[in-house]
Amino acid sequence: MSVLINYLAEAQTIFFFSLWKTYVGPSLAAGFGMSYLEAMGYTLLGASVTLFGSLYFERQLIPLSKRLMRYWPSRRTRPALGFNPRLRRALVFYRRYGFWGLMLLTPVLLGLPVGALLALRLGSSRTRVAFTVLFMAFGWSTLSYLLAKNGLEQLASWGAG
Repeated sequence: MSVLINYLAEAQTIFFFSLWKTYVGPSLAAGFGMSYLEAMGYTLLGASVTLFGSLYFERQLIPLSKRLMRYWPSRRTRPALGFNPRLRRALVFYRRYGFWGLMLLTPVLLGLPVGALLALRLGSSRTRVAFTVLFMAFGWSTLSYLLAKNGLEQLASWGAG
């Protein structure tokens, strides 16, 4: 019974870490001794919940985030700008590297909801964003799992030798 509880706690940990960025979950799964399929299953489950939730509630999330940012302490003292510098940087990046550059960095740097909402705001379709983010999350998760697994095996061999 305690083995099942431990396994569920590990799976839940991987799921929750994969809600925002997808490289932490597979690394933990390798450390927990999970197989590749288990790691990818829990990681992509967390990523898809966040992705489809943010795509579904996109129209409600943007006004909510604007309302919440009014209460942010540093935002109260600054005067309102005619443009958003962060959005301008995102737009410059998007013009330089395009949709694929944004999607490549979404699972590891930006976070799944932020990258998806940026891509939608810059004119991409929901279907294209959903499939591309999940594909990139799968790629980054695979790389993270393999690096963690091989790194752990290499560290174990160094400790034994």
